[in-house]
Amino acid sequence: MLVICYDAGGAEVVSAWVRRNPDYHYRFILDGPAIKVFKSKITGLEFADCSNLVHLVDQSTMVLTGTSWASDLEKEAIRYSKERQVKVASFLDHWCNYLERFQLDDVLVLPDEIWVGDTYAQHIAEEKFSDVPVRLIENPYMMDIREEINQCRDKQDTGKGCYNILYVCEPVSVHALKDSGREDAVGYTEFEAMDLFISHLKVLDHSDGEIQVRIRSHPSEPADKYAHYAKSYSSGLGITLCRETSLIEDCVWSDMVVGMNSMALIIALEAGRKVFCCIPGHSKPTGLPHEGILNFLELKKI
Repeated sequence: MLVICYDAGGAEVVSAWVRRNPDYHYRFILDGPAIKVFKSKITGLEFADCSNLVHLVDQSTMVLTGTSWASDLEKEAIRYSKERQVKVASFLDHWCNYLERFQLDDVLVLPDEIWVGDTYAQHIAEEKFSDVPVRLIENPYMMDIREEINQCRDKQDTGKGCYNILYVCEPVSVHALKDSGREDAVGYTEFEAMDLFISHLKVLDHSDGEIQVRIRSHPSEPADKYAHYAKSYSSGLGITLCRETSLIEDCVWSDMVVGMNSMALIIALEAGRKVFCCIPGHSKPTGLPHEGILNFLELKKI
């Protein structure tokens, strides 16, 4: 089996599946954020350069890909696998932009089979791709997440004396620019969403204690992208950037998690945290169908 991934989201799901299915003989083509993700999951990992795609597809019985918006690597793999009549499956890691995940040069390039990790994704995929078999698989990444949440809880210091909020970021403008040529094509940017979050946070009643905010950038974003937000905005409110902690550690640390359409919101639900969306012009996430995500702008007191 040839495994091909670029974006972090797809890499998290596919690498978790690989680790839980050791009976295959694997070869890997990895690039971008996927390299770091796979190295964290697969011991002794060796992977080929993208230039070896054609050669390794020809040597494979099956190809398994993630899906990406920042790269065409997986789409090229799907197209060539179909041309060479090598079975190819793609594991969807999210619940939005399904068509865009398979568009290459304005042509829809679909695998032989689509894998999904929950019934939300299954229903969306079956509606979008009626001619492609959709296979429901217990989400291996969420299985890993639940195990890590329990481990972090065992180590957690329960003696904290303030209210902790995790804000998770997404490169909304980067995606919009690539897709449509305009950074504000979806009606807002990540900075406008962050400004909205900060402005509402400042007017909330938090007289009962200090608030600590951690800003966590997306894996594809520069580490210092939100550095100018990392300062105190008012009495009792401190803002810092996540540096060394994992997403799971940050979720377990938090009392509340706020974001837009990030997978991190679903992980926070798994951790039993209060979860809110903060999107200019929207009362709920536009790409997450899950129940339990509330509107941050309706919050009055924390």
